[in-house]
Amino acid sequence: MLTQVKQRTVKYLSPRDVSFGLRLSFLVVAFLLAEFGLKRLAQLPGESYGEPLILAALVKYSGGAIPLFTLVLAVLAWRVPSFRKGWSELPQGRLIRVVVTVCVGILAWAYSTYSISISIIGI
Repeated sequence: MLTQVKQRTVKYLSPRDVSFGLRLSFLVVAFLLAEFGLKRLAQLPGESYGEPLILAALVKYSGGAIPLFTLVLAVLAWRVPSFRKGWSELPQGRLIRVVVTVCVGILAWAYSTYSISISIIGI
């Protein structure tokens, strides 16, 4: 009876399902690492804002996380062919490009400006 259950389980688990599960697991781990890294980078000490270059302060106070992150991105771009695809090669690439551009624009604006109205009021 155990062999029948084992055979049934193996039949339902295709290589495509395993590949999807591994990709999903990789994305979850990458998200958790990115979230941890960004939380750590976002907590710079006050004296870092007196540095001539904020990038130098980020490298100094991140403990080498920025060069490591850059190295990982370079290796992924070099070794993973799907990272080198153009927008036109993706299914519905134009739509994805518009959505990504709008999201990046909104996030860049929100995280690169100060809330002037709150600082004037003193809240």
